[in-house]
Amino acid sequence: MMVEVTRRQRSSCPAVTLCCVGVIFIILLITEAGVGGSYINNCEDVPFIPIYLMVFGGGILVFCCRKECSVIIAVFFFFWFIAGSVVIFSSFNNFKEGKLHCDKTLYLFAFVSTIVTYALVFVLCCAYVQEEEESNDVPV
Repeated sequence: MMVEVTRRQRSSCPAVTLCCVGVIFIILLITEAGVGGSYINNCEDVPFIPIYLMVFGGGILVFCCRKECSVIIAVFFFFWFIAGSVVIFSSFNNFKEGKLHCDKTLYLFAFVSTIVTYALVFVLCCAYVQEEEESNDVPV
């Protein structure tokens, strides 16, 4: 008696997702560095915001494109992202009430780009989990 073993065909969805998220993330990083540099002197109350955008956008592109992205650099950018998130989100009420002396375009861009970065990380995590589940499928 012969037992037939079948295996589900692996989906290319995680690879496509990774590629799309990568392209979006690179565009976002370039834009963050440009906006941060363009508005460097336009946020009197929170001068950290344009600096955060420049360092996060430009820094990740410079260090990670050299293929020498070490753990120390990754940890630095992780905490830099958390610090930027805290500053941006904690300033939201002052911005909404008009009490924040910061260029509207700069602040809203920083706010939205930070949310988009969180969303991209979430999508990457979901794609990774899906890839792991597919690679660990046990033959039926």
